Amino acid sequence: MGYNGLDPIDFPKFESIVDCVPIGAPGGDTQGITPFNQTFGPYIKKMLQARLTSNGFQTQPVIACGSPVHDLLQAMFPDQITCKPKTLDILKIKLYDDGTITPFLIANHPSQYLYFTDKPFSEEKKNVLMQDLIATGWQSRMSENFNGTSEEILEDLKTFWTNHPDFEKNHGPGGSRLQFQSLNMFYYFGYGSNINLISLRAKGVDPIQSQKAMLKGWKLKFNVQHWFRHEGGMGNIESTGDPDDLVEGMVHLCHDEQLASMDAMESLALPTTGSK
Repeated sequence: MGYNGLDPIDFPKFESIVDCVPIGAPGGDTQGITPFNQTFGPYIKKMLQARLTSNGFQTQPVIACGSPVHDLLQAMFPDQITCKPKTLDILKIKLYDDGTITPFLIANHPSQYLYFTDKPFSEEKKNVLMQDLIATGWQSRMSENFNGTSEEILEDLKTFWTNHPDFEKNHGPGGSRLQFQSLNMFYYFGYGSNINLISLRAKGVDPIQSQKAMLKGWKLKFNVQHWFRHEGGMGNIESTGDPDDLVEGMVHLCHDEQLASMDAMESLALPTTGSK
């Protein structure tokens, strides 16, 4: 959203989520979740009606993320969605009895691009990121003026991002992935107590957004010397190069001015010990 001109302070306004499978299960538990993909249709419709605001003709936009959600919408509204939607299709769905329209944009699941982060440049990788940039731009612009023409806004964004010179520079063969340098932000991988947002905020760090993550090829160790030697070693992670090793945690997006607090609380300058 930052690349589409949205101020980071407004990011939380776009974090209202209606979970299509509201059950307690790990996000990666496909076998456990899939049987319930189309169970909660009436609940989802009521939740959307409760969260959206109508002007009598149209509501705010909704981003439909991931193919299970796309399939569910088609099952819920078969008379309105007569064929399987494709990425960046706009669906104008009537959620209310008075005929009010809710524009839905068909988008990738947010985690889809993560599968490409450690892979070399490819057209598929480029296309997925470009679709994500277009989708988030559409969401922010439609939310500012949801009387706007959804198709025109989408076409403007497609034109803007297709063959965009900065995009090509950062994502072409040999290029690096986009950074948040211009927005004065950084990503931080937190593990242990730094998974917990309450713990982070108590240390002076308030992330803009956070999501689950796994760091492959790294291992948790306790080889950072504690301030009080009798306390033993503090948690640390080190690269092993072994793809079977991994550390589970959270990736937090933070403001640059919080970097000093982060370095201080992580004991950046403390030596490691020989403990394993």
